Amino acid sequence: MVESAYTALLQQSQRASAALIRQGSLLNVAKTGLTMGKQIVEFARHYPQAALVAVNAIRQESTLTYPLPLKTALITAILGLRSQLNDHYLQHLTGATFTLLSAATYHRDTQTLHFDTTVLQGLKKQIAGPQLALWRNLFAISRVLTRPRFFRYLQNPGLTYPQWWLINCSHISIHFTFNFFDALRPVLLASPTVYESVIRSWLDFPGEYWPGAQYADDKGKHSLVFKTQSHYGINTTNNEQPISWQSSLSQRPAHYIRFTQWYALYGEDEEAKQQVQAFKFEGRRFPVSHPPAAILNIVDMLQNSDINIGKLSEKVQQEPAFAEALKHSAALDNRLKIPVKGVKQAIMTYGTDRVGDMLVLEALIQRLNQHYFPLGRSCHNLLSVSANLASLIAAKVESRLSSQGAALVVSFALAPIFSLPALKVLPRLPHKPVALHDINTLLHLKSSERLVDYATELATNWHQPAIHRAILQQFGREPAQASPGLRKEFAIVSLSLLLSRKWLLTPGQMDASSIAALRQCLQILGLKPDFISELQTSVGALLWSPLPYRL
Repeated sequence: MVESAYTALLQQSQRASAALIRQGSLLNVAKTGLTMGKQIVEFARHYPQAALVAVNAIRQESTLTYPLPLKTALITAILGLRSQLNDHYLQHLTGATFTLLSAATYHRDTQTLHFDTTVLQGLKKQIAGPQLALWRNLFAISRVLTRPRFFRYLQNPGLTYPQWWLINCSHISIHFTFNFFDALRPVLLASPTVYESVIRSWLDFPGEYWPGAQYADDKGKHSLVFKTQSHYGINTTNNEQPISWQSSLSQRPAHYIRFTQWYALYGEDEEAKQQVQAFKFEGRRFPVSHPPAAILNIVDMLQNSDINIGKLSEKVQQEPAFAEALKHSAALDNRLKIPVKGVKQAIMTYGTDRVGDMLVLEALIQRLNQHYFPLGRSCHNLLSVSANLASLIAAKVESRLSSQGAALVVSFALAPIFSLPALKVLPRLPHKPVALHDINTLLHLKSSERLVDYATELATNWHQPAIHRAILQQFGREPAQASPGLRKEFAIVSLSLLLSRKWLLTPGQMDASSIAALRQCLQILGLKPDFISELQTSVGALLWSPLPYRL
């Protein structure tokens, strides 16, 4: 399976590179490049050990005429997965890197890259459109890659995030021969300090030496077969044990073996192979569409009228991160400011309804912010302001929503924007400044489904109570036209969304429908216009806009 996937990757790379260079009349540059990007990322995800071997085995493959694009794109995929980049964003970054470097050759005598101008210009003509802004971003610095020691341009503060990745991975691809750290060191020294945390995650894994490395001593040949964060899996000739685990290597590897040689060693120790199969570059992945099982169990317990507080406390204590968050929130929330030291005390302080909302919100926010994409901070900022506003409004008026419940409902309403593929590669949020109270008018995107449909489905998967799902389903109506039994609750959520979109995304005057909705919300909730100024003061520290394409 691993060997056939590697062979397929080489064959597809050879065909794609040849097509991008030849540029026939039927060539679709973006489709060809993105297809390669997806295949490379999936190969690195499903076969991480093989991907590490492939980086240095590629140059030994006689069937591959163009090794540079595949090697650089594979390094991008490996390090991108390790850095928790969003899937769709990483596929575009990897595909664009592969496409650009298909027009390049490396001259060993001058140690510089050379681009075929005719091929490069032909590729540039086919990367128009807003969804390919990232591609144009990389092509814009092709001339930088032709300079000697081009890694020095990493110091330039004008570089965008994807451009940093291109220069970084291109340098490593050219200079990584035996020791990954030797190739990485110039990148680390030239990069701004803001990238330090990204690079730091690469030091323990993939680490200094990658699988496929080999050295010899008086005991025989030692081949590095597996690599984890803390140990190397070594195969030694004339050793009865197929794989021995070591925390370090006794000497520097002399070379990297062929992929077929590594694969023969890979299958010798089934136990070791099973041990590393669960070891992924990006660690554990958590789908947004489904909550953690532990949280789901707690939510189901909370919805039981005959709840046992003792058993509930035990369940929460089994999840340390959520237990600490609950105790911290309860300590800040109680009016007497009494220190909250135990989970049971936190539950009694909050009340069971609010405990469930708070824990679900904590888990949801964690999952929405797992992976980086350029608009990730903008999306999180919009959600954070909306949730805070909903909480403050709910605390001011009497309704069936607690502060935590209101924040949770509006968070579910905005959660779909973290999962839309179209938003993963855009530099700026395509905001639609009309009907600011309606989640369905948030974005300028072509879609057959409404955002509220995604939000309702997500809330159902997270076992949200019927009232939360019913409030979400009111989107698409004016606040005054909502179901009579949900009018106040929907007005709270609508007003919070309207104000956050106005203050963060709409610098000019609001449109007529938004003004009408604002008046309706204030009337339904019995609030005076002066309260809007109070809300703006309360969330003032959150009213900022992240720079696009920056960490």
